[in-house]
Amino acid sequence: MGEANYTIMEGDLVAANRLHARQLWNQRAILKGWLIGTMALTLVGFWLCPSVDWRILWAPVIATAYMIFGALFSFVVFSYFARRHYRQAHSFWIPTKLEWDRKAVRFTSDRGEVRFDWSDFFSWAADGRSILLYQSGNLFITVPVRALKSEAVSEIVSILKDAGVPVRSSR
Repeated sequence: MGEANYTIMEGDLVAANRLHARQLWNQRAILKGWLIGTMALTLVGFWLCPSVDWRILWAPVIATAYMIFGALFSFVVFSYFARRHYRQAHSFWIPTKLEWDRKAVRFTSDRGEVRFDWSDFFSWAADGRSILLYQSGNLFITVPVRALKSEAVSEIVSILKDAGVPVRSSR
């Protein structure tokens, strides 16, 4: 049905890991973290300074700053480790041919060929730079969108949906 040729580049790996990080830092987790952080800071504030009165209203501001810092920190850390992984395993990033039809997807390179039925995947996620085909909760195959024709992305997403592969769920 379709095919594409690509070599994973450092930017592709960074984009894929950022998408994965966004899956981990979904809105529900951020809200939960913000609420728990606010309550914890409020309780700690009252415990440390029982005469704090109105100054305790700073707790939500501090909790918000804490969450923003945590999100930025994880964004930077995921990017750093993706770049480091790319440099350390540079020999793995070789030209790959991707072929797919309604039943399966095949990855072929000088090192061999691997074939997966679409239904074998645990879940998937996609954005404007990457398609992640999850084999488990944290193990995924990266397909850079830059290597695909515009209609190929929607075709692959449609096939994944038809195969019953769930979109990467929020935690």
